[in-house]
Amino acid sequence: MIRLLFVLVLSSALLIQPSPLRASDAASSTFYPRTLQSENGSTTTLTPEQEPVTVHHRRSWTLSYDGDASSRVAQVRLRLPRQGIDISPTAERQADAWLLRDLPLDRVGVWLLDVQFEGDTGIDRIRFKLAVDEQPFVVSTRPNAGQVALIKAMALPLTEPAPLDPATRHRAKLGQALFFDPRLSASARESCASCHVPSLAFTDGKARSRVGSRNAPSLIGISGNRWFNRDGSKDSLWSQALGPIEHPDELGLDRVSLLQRISQVAAYHADYQTAFGEALDTDWLAALPAASPLGNASERGAWHALKPAQQQAIDHHFANVGKLLATYQAQLIDRPSAFDRHAHALDAESTPNTQHLSADAQRGLMLFIGSRTQCLDCHAGTRMSNGQFHNIGTASPLAENPDSGRRSGIAKVLDDPFNCSADAHSAASDCEHLGSVWRVEVPYLLNGAFLTPGLRNVAQTGPWFHDGSATTLEAVMEHYRSPPASVSGRTEHELSPLALSDEELSQIVAFLESLDADPIDEHWITPPALAR
Repeated sequence: MIRLLFVLVLSSALLIQPSPLRASDAASSTFYPRTLQSENGSTTTLTPEQEPVTVHHRRSWTLSYDGDASSRVAQVRLRLPRQGIDISPTAERQADAWLLRDLPLDRVGVWLLDVQFEGDTGIDRIRFKLAVDEQPFVVSTRPNAGQVALIKAMALPLTEPAPLDPATRHRAKLGQALFFDPRLSASARESCASCHVPSLAFTDGKARSRVGSRNAPSLIGISGNRWFNRDGSKDSLWSQALGPIEHPDELGLDRVSLLQRISQVAAYHADYQTAFGEALDTDWLAALPAASPLGNASERGAWHALKPAQQQAIDHHFANVGKLLATYQAQLIDRPSAFDRHAHALDAESTPNTQHLSADAQRGLMLFIGSRTQCLDCHAGTRMSNGQFHNIGTASPLAENPDSGRRSGIAKVLDDPFNCSADAHSAASDCEHLGSVWRVEVPYLLNGAFLTPGLRNVAQTGPWFHDGSATTLEAVMEHYRSPPASVSGRTEHELSPLALSDEELSQIVAFLESLDADPIDEHWITPPALAR
């Protein structure tokens, strides 16, 4: 049986207050909000002729409105955007309401019903979001064949990764040594591991890192990204690794001093030559002052005083350091979890069991993949991320220093001398994502948008969101259930409230907790002895 539930959605200049949800109502369709506030603040109620509404049936709907008494329904528009359906049903006045006849909700999906009223006081609008789903009110732990296939497509293989070839392993081990070495910071007290702690799933457990504005993301599975940093201001893992080294609020070490310190460690000097088939030219490098195009005034002046050939050589070796760090971070792979073992054990005909996932986690999984929550719009695939940028309302446009997210990240990545189009440093064969960024991304729509994080190990990576504003997974889910209202009179994010009971919310959290992975190999997370 396919039924219809009523969920509300934010449209331009529309402020909607959802009704409170109660756990005891989880199996009832009557608690879902039917009464919404229109653009001008009037109360509008949509009621089906008969419940439940089954797919393939055309039914009539009653629409009441307590706004301007002179108002009439001037336009009705019913759309199923993902399937290109766009129709205009008729509205017939009946006493104190209108009858919307024969709405053809004959396909599974999320339908948008837009109604425009016109009266003596002007125009008013309302939007209802109607999600036709399979049994949305009684969540089963037993998926059908299609759902099994979908779940299996999200699962990691249970096999061990192939061993590294000797050259890659050598680079990874050198990168690991550099990752944990505090001598690669201006203070000689900080390292990459200061903000990416192995025991904290390679986060720092803080709301905002020492950079001041954003939460430090986990590095586990990061090599699967196409974009890096919360705003996508880097387009490769190796170029991203260079940023914190010179950032004044992170390691704060200029690139010349970095190379000098590496060359002064005999083990690093020898391992670098093995890794790249060339040595750091210490004869001329050792005599240079601190220099960087991104440093303080003194460092910038020293950089511009260098000959172009010297600048190119320094940038070449600097890029190599980033590639060593990236090779190490690429070993921090996503490992299988209880969810993956459950997915591999699934069979469409099998009896549900709790060998790997609890009943609550299984119901949370079914909610996660269903159209009620639309989680898969952004969190699909084995990494549970679409690798794209979305505004979920965590960056307020009224903040003192609002974080523009991807909007500024686009300009940064295009201006980056180490992006994938930099022939002197990059061996990338595919720069299509960089070259097409202006064609596929519209900057003003990405104001306050951030990279969709993968969800593996998500329970270990709190606090959450780009600013660390959610301190529990329950708070994360509450944000999605009741996203922030508009503060500027127009749509500021992509979220629509979710009609989830407290029990259903906790079931999704149980599923997210099942994504905690098996430990990464110990030799990749243990700081090596300081090289001499």
